[in-house]
Amino acid sequence: VEVYLSVHRAAERLMPLDTFVLTLFDSAVDEIEAVYLYDRGQRLPGERAPFGKGLSSEVIRTGKPILLTDATKTNLEIIRRGEEDDNTRSILAVPMTIGGRALGMLSAQSYQAEVYTNEDIQLLGTLANQAIVAIQNGRLFNETQTLASELEMRVMERTGQLQREKQNIDTLLRILTEVSS
Repeated sequence: VEVYLSVHRAAERLMPLDTFVLTLFDSAVDEIEAVYLYDRGQRLPGERAPFGKGLSSEVIRTGKPILLTDATKTNLEIIRRGEEDDNTRSILAVPMTIGGRALGMLSAQSYQAEVYTNEDIQLLGTLANQAIVAIQNGRLFNETQTLASELEMRVMERTGQLQREKQNIDTLLRILTEVSS
């Protein structure tokens, strides 16, 4: 979560935005997860949507950025929030790619038309590629920590089993020694 906030803050320093969206593709369930949603000063709860519909799916599927100077004039499905007449107008959405695969999307959005340029595509694209590396590293670190904890528990359980077996063998050996003397 800290990584998402850091990416959002970096994007705010690079370009104007009213809304910021970070989504990740969950291939295990074929869904897009909005892991970070921010609109007009407030953090919104994340959502999941089936892969294949909407802006995130399009950016992740094609691996190409989308620049809409007036989103009210597109037929691309965009999740709308807020008042009906208060639509997002400018949208810049870029893929987060690693190893040639798009694993997520970053999007800067504004309620004003014609806010973003081709230069902004490059800036947000660079940020997106750095972000996905940080996100993947964080996930790998968490997985490693989880595996280490599980392994530690298994070692402790096995050590306990071995100690009990040793006690049983010691008892058996003592009985055998007493019987033979």
